[in-house]
Amino acid sequence: MNFGYFLNQNNLGLGKPFDRVIAEGRDIAQYCDRTGWHSIWNTEHHFGHEGLEVCPNPVMMSTDLASRTERIRIGQAATDGRLDSTPSTTTPGPRQYGSTRRRIQWLTPS
Repeated sequence: MNFGYFLNQNNLGLGKPFDRVIAEGRDIAQYCDRTGWHSIWNTEHHFGHEGLEVCPNPVMMSTDLASRTERIRIGQAATDGRLDSTPSTTTPGPRQYGSTRRRIQWLTPS
């Protein structure tokens, strides 16, 4: 049986700086990797005014986690392309994902 971890990053009450929230997610992913979990999952959440579910881009978060882990499988539980758009257009989707893909390629060594 394989066990996965749902990384539901949060900042209840907005009491922590965002970089600390990200660091906590990284720590959890590294712990899960070290201790043999099968997978870790990110999900996309916007507008977390109460501080819950504060991962606006699970693709970028997954890329970051992949660079810090060795064996664990990393996935996105939900990614909503309708919310992604560039400032020059209201048409969502491909442009933003293309931009994200280019940033990932830039971050990933060849």
